[in-house]
Amino acid sequence: MKHVLKRIIRVTTASLLVVCSAQLFSDDKTDEENNASALSFEAIVEYAKDGDLDAIHGLCYRFLQGIGVEKNYPNAYFWCKKGATLGHSGSQTLFAEIHNFGHIPPVDYSTAFDWYQKAAEQGHQHAQYMLFIYYAKGIAVEQSNDLAIKWLIEAAKRGHQGAIDALKKIQNPDTET
Repeated sequence: MKHVLKRIIRVTTASLLVVCSAQLFSDDKTDEENNASALSFEAIVEYAKDGDLDAIHGLCYRFLQGIGVEKNYPNAYFWCKKGATLGHSGSQTLFAEIHNFGHIPPVDYSTAFDWYQKAAEQGHQHAQYMLFIYYAKGIAVEQSNDLAIKWLIEAAKRGHQGAIDALKKIQNPDTET
């Protein structure tokens, strides 16, 4: 089991760097993100300034991905932090990503872990998947196969494709997916 888990982690980590951001932004989209084009950017800014949590998250998402605006990591940091501290699981995950990938240097795995944890506890599937990676590899935390598997299962239950694929590899280690 430990050998299989290590192999999965190696494969998962390599592919994670390639698809992580794309998958993050296709998973767990809120209705507001899917319908973001229904509101003008200016309207979203006004709602966000008035404290609307979904608008705040919308700006976090747009600035980080460059959707409807030019990518702007300092603005993404501002809006993601605001949404994260107000408890929006999507903003918490995106704020963790900013720290995990060093969009605002330096990379800070410990801070990323803390925000992934908050979002994962609210059921955010990508955050749960990232906790699998962190625990499996011992990134910013003590390595724990038990906690890695716990979060992998939680992410798979919520439909995270990477988690589902990793569980299939654990169940059938000789099968390539």
